[in-house]
Amino acid sequence: MSELVIQQAAQDTLQDIEAFKNASIVINDWTILDGSAQNAPYVVIQSADEFRSRQDTTTPETNWNIILNVFVKFESYTKTYREFGLLRQAIVDEFNLVGGNRSAGSTSAVTADVIRNGSAILDIPDKNMTAQEQIGADPLFLAQQIILEVREF
Repeated sequence: MSELVIQQAAQDTLQDIEAFKNASIVINDWTILDGSAQNAPYVVIQSADEFRSRQDTTTPETNWNIILNVFVKFESYTKTYREFGLLRQAIVDEFNLVGGNRSAGSTSAVTADVIRNGSAILDIPDKNMTAQEQIGADPLFLAQQIILEVREF
């Protein structure tokens, strides 16, 4: 098993959510944000900043904090926060499905034991605007990191 296999299983799980198109969930490819915001929501699955591997028995156990960077196109704070909340709930619900998604897409010997936020919900400005233009402008996206605490055994 590798971190990439776990990331791909998370990607497959997320693609079952209707709000995502096949190309809107990527692994470590931030260039997706260079495309049109009209194609959002996006998820950039990022390599783990935190991991821990131990071997107290004959089988090692590795814990990964897989980062899901979720981006929703900004329209208004009221509408976008509502849409963001619904999408975030859909992500949690998809991983909570009975039948295996907590095992990262039914991958054996892998469990997503905890799903939690990794950041506050953030305004993401349009990077094509100057810093001066960004002052007082609406953000391009609302975004948040969601962490999957995954145990591989």
